Amino acid sequence: MRTYCILGEGNVGITLGAFLASKGNKVKIYKEKKLNRERRNWEVTIEGSFNTKGEISLITNNMSKAMKDADLVFITVPAFCRKKYLDKLISNVYKNINVVFFPDNYGVWELKNMIAGTKKEELIETVGSSSFLYPCRKFNDSLTIVKGTKREVFVSSLNKKSLNHIFPLLNEIWDTLQTKKNYLEIQFLNMNSIIHPAVLLLNLGRIENQKGKFDFYNEGITKNIAEIIHKIDLERINVGKALGIELKSLEDVMKTTYLSEESNLHSSLSKSSIHKDGLAPSSLDSRYIKEDIPYGLAPISNLGKITGVKTPVIDTIINLSDILMEEDYRSFLNLKNILSYI
Repeated sequence: MRTYCILGEGNVGITLGAFLASKGNKVKIYKEKKLNRERRNWEVTIEGSFNTKGEISLITNNMSKAMKDADLVFITVPAFCRKKYLDKLISNVYKNINVVFFPDNYGVWELKNMIAGTKKEELIETVGSSSFLYPCRKFNDSLTIVKGTKREVFVSSLNKKSLNHIFPLLNEIWDTLQTKKNYLEIQFLNMNSIIHPAVLLLNLGRIENQKGKFDFYNEGITKNIAEIIHKIDLERINVGKALGIELKSLEDVMKTTYLSEESNLHSSLSKSSIHKDGLAPSSLDSRYIKEDIPYGLAPISNLGKITGVKTPVIDTIINLSDILMEEDYRSFLNLKNILSYI
């Protein structure tokens, strides 16, 4: 039996917690939102593509309690609200810990910069994943719905020692995970930013009028919108190539990760059984913008500028998001020195 700590109790956090607990492990979850009282031995049911139950040992507002004796600490919160969790994590580290960003979205890079030059740098080992294995939605505090299992998820780190140390611990849980030597590659393999922002922005009138009450993939992705996604994907591939990374197309990823048998990108996305019946966000105030732009498209654009690769379609999506949200998403991550670690 292993002991696992999970930071965050959203879609990924509660699903991961229930899954790990169902395997007989001790699972403790740190929740930021104030609890009336700690929850102990809290049963969570997983329904959907597989069905199981797990009893989470502790759900608490006390991060020290949650982290105590953990073999792995999983960080599952969206990247745009991650820093306050990292601040608390750092302040609660007094001995060696193993941290997994699930998914990464430059989490390893962010934490590295936060602890650089401090004693904590020697105590914290980190890896990140390209995505979470299970497309899921938290229905309530006791039920989560899993719509499938991704066939390909990749893990990497900025530190080879960390990867070699933590990956076997992850492999005990999932033998389908694969490693990538180049940390930037797992960022380019997270397809959320390639799909979500364009679909949201190009359906904005519908989202505002219907409050997201339509099937995001099936109804939101038309042939023309799929063509925009394809052009965004080509820019991702071109920036990756300039960085020495050979990337599969999104259409090929749909085949290898979701086992799509469709003949083109539009059909692969709009007819995806795993994404079927997933409602659109109800507004722009969504991780499809607040996470997928600053931690997905903006880094591709910035790395494109560093490598001399133009990204006009990606830049258009970022610029629209900046205007609508009154933000400067390209400034959220400082990637100036990241290539020296690759």
